[in-house]
Amino acid sequence: MQIQATANFLEQANDPGTAKSYAQRAELLRPRDERLATQMWLCSFECARQAARQKQFGVARLELEEAESYLGAGREPYVLEAMLAAIELKAGNVQAFERHRTIALEQLKSEPVVMRTICANAFRCGVNNDIRRDLNEQLKATARSTVASATAGAMARFMKSIHDAKVTYQGIKTHERFVVSFLKRCTRCNGTNRSWSMPANSPRYGQTPCHC
Repeated sequence: MQIQATANFLEQANDPGTAKSYAQRAELLRPRDERLATQMWLCSFECARQAARQKQFGVARLELEEAESYLGAGREPYVLEAMLAAIELKAGNVQAFERHRTIALEQLKSEPVVMRTICANAFRCGVNNDIRRDLNEQLKATARSTVASATAGAMARFMKSIHDAKVTYQGIKTHERFVVSFLKRCTRCNGTNRSWSMPANSPRYGQTPCHC
């Protein structure tokens, strides 16, 4: 579909607002298309991130309210809560940050994955250096958490999404080293998770839309 192709191009060209308008038009023609649902989810995240960088926090929250309507396969609730946590941290609302982080942990039950997701989003939202250092310390403190195949798979899918979307930001190398170390500690797999069928240092992790 030409409309969807245009939306894809604009999203990759870092124009999520315009991409979203094209995706919405395509969605009217194909309302049950999972690829369009994923694209709407991703555009809402990127619009929220750009709004947060510009300190338009009300706009950012509204974008994520819209993203919530697209929860589904590969579009996980904990990712939404982690993004909300990052935005509230950028806004200086520590209590709201803690609330969203707690909800994310209840949903996934893996502190390393949740903190890695929060770190990526907060760094890309433009938090200051003091907050960056604090988040890195919090992430580092989770390093000895128990690794299960399910949570390792979640981490691997998250990392693959970053590679696929060619995401970069200041501090990403530190976070990548943490992830590889985390994944190497998973010595068993129950065989049910395709995302864990390849080495931890491979860029070809699982399949999921980018949430960072």
